[in-house]
Amino acid sequence: MAVIKQRTFSTGVDQCLAIQQEEFLRPLGIGTGWTQVRVTVSMAIENSTLANFSNGAFQIGLCCGAASPYGSAYTAGYVGLQWGSSAGVVAGGNWTYNLNGGDSYYDIGGYSQVKRVGTTTTMYATGSGFAPRVPIAGISSKRGACAVTFAKQGTAVGVIGSAWNTGTYPDITPLFFIDCLDQVTTAPAILGTAMTATGSFSVPFSESTGVLDTISVYWNRMYPLEIYAVGVTRIA
Repeated sequence: MAVIKQRTFSTGVDQCLAIQQEEFLRPLGIGTGWTQVRVTVSMAIENSTLANFSNGAFQIGLCCGAASPYGSAYTAGYVGLQWGSSAGVVAGGNWTYNLNGGDSYYDIGGYSQVKRVGTTTTMYATGSGFAPRVPIAGISSKRGACAVTFAKQGTAVGVIGSAWNTGTYPDITPLFFIDCLDQVTTAPAILGTAMTATGSFSVPFSESTGVLDTISVYWNRMYPLEIYAVGVTRIA
């Protein structure tokens, strides 16, 4: 069951919605005339045991209405991107915890584009990535006649490699998040470093069974996933 809670970070106390083996859904809120949007999420994982874990799947996506989303027994239609994939395994991949002198982060086994229609889930191309303690994770979604092109957009590799891993990168604040949303571009910048899209892949998809009009944030583990903010930027 989702709960509202507080957590203290280096930037102060923040409130969040914590979910466990659940799916957070909200209407897209910008109508259906868009051709490209970026869905952005500020999140963290509560891991009191500071442990590694396996079979972790965190997803951001779009679904056809809230009645039959990704996590339901029968899905009207869903396309998105899953962080935590081992060669496209639906159940998820390995998440390796790194204390990093207090500025903790996870090494993630990989990510995959994912589609679910009815009872069939299909995983596509894979890549690898990181999840810092309070990252801004996002997807860029571009509609086509018979396909949706997804790309992973997260805290840039340059930031993580040169600053986060040396303990100098701060926790993401609401101000950083809002600044990211306000940038109507395919490569918004955080602290001067662009969140370039990677892993772009076209997923065959038809909206004949419903229009993509609902945001989905899905998490399959009992370690609480803390959602601090969710936003949408219409690119085109």
